[in-house]
Amino acid sequence: MQWLQRILPDLDSDFIIDGALRDFAAVYKYFAPAGVPMMGRSTCYRMAARVPLEFAQSSHPEVVSPSVARWTPDVVWHHVTARGALQRGNLTQGSFGTDARFKDVYSGPASCLWSLRSLVAAFALPDSSGFWQAWSEPLPVEAGDYRIKVSPPGWTVTGDRATGVVTLETGQAGSPPLESMSLRDRLLGPFCEKPPHPKNIAAKCCRARYVSTSPYTATDGAPE
Repeated sequence: MQWLQRILPDLDSDFIIDGALRDFAAVYKYFAPAGVPMMGRSTCYRMAARVPLEFAQSSHPEVVSPSVARWTPDVVWHHVTARGALQRGNLTQGSFGTDARFKDVYSGPASCLWSLRSLVAAFALPDSSGFWQAWSEPLPVEAGDYRIKVSPPGWTVTGDRATGVVTLETGQAGSPPLESMSLRDRLLGPFCEKPPHPKNIAAKCCRARYVSTSPYTATDGAPE
């Protein structure tokens, strides 16, 4: 919506800028710094997760300061690349390294390059932008503990200052396990026009709990 608003600034800007972006960013800024509690599809785009904050700092600095918006993409990039997200000069298809459990049926090797949107959004800002002029400041979870209710989905976002971990509780019952790639699919994959992937939509989208330190974790917070 942000790119569309730049092209057509008169197209429902009250909703795009003053409604959706402001309200979303006011909560989304709490999803950092130890990665993000990933939820849903397109896991391989993970480095682009902070783009809304890069846009919001221009129009709503009272909600997201330029300093926070500048710092969060660096944190996310560092978190995932330190764990194998960059290999042989390209981004991996997984949460950190290559992991077939996180692939989507519509994703290919180049799909991960959508992650570069966090850089595109930043470089689209002028040199005079507060984003480039600001010094880093503590992110919300670095400044203190919090427990925030998010409506209407009924979520709860919790930040633990001592560990830097952010937890998302969805209110759903249970946490479907991630399916691994079967031996049959691993053998047939190279010969298929559309390589098979594990059917993990429920595990990605319908868990009771998501933890920032490891995507799609067990309900006790331990890594898969």
